[in-house]
Amino acid sequence: MADKKSEKFNQKLSVEELDEVAGGTYIESAKDAAAFKELGINVYTRTVKDVPVLLKKELKNLSAAFEQCGVTFESHDALDTANKYFIGGKEVSREKAWSHVKSQLGK
Repeated sequence: MADKKSEKFNQKLSVEELDEVAGGTYIESAKDAAAFKELGINVYTRTVKDVPVLLKKELKNLSAAFEQCGVTFESHDALDTANKYFIGGKEVSREKAWSHVKSQLGK
């Protein structure tokens, strides 16, 4: 018999609910940095095995890149703490933030 805590983690989310999940981790930040590079905006200079190295300076550059596209980005520069994305003061999913970035850049 499962306890209440494990039941909480075994619940499935709908596609709509998953779309509303905001944030990410250091790996998500690295993916964001790589995606900006593909769009011609380089926010980092070093990689380890093709993963961007993001220290405080690079995270500030990443935040600035989001800001120029109208997205506020809060990085928690940790492996297990969620990043947050905001448009117009409202927290949005990473997917919605990227949709907005691409639309602002005409992509």
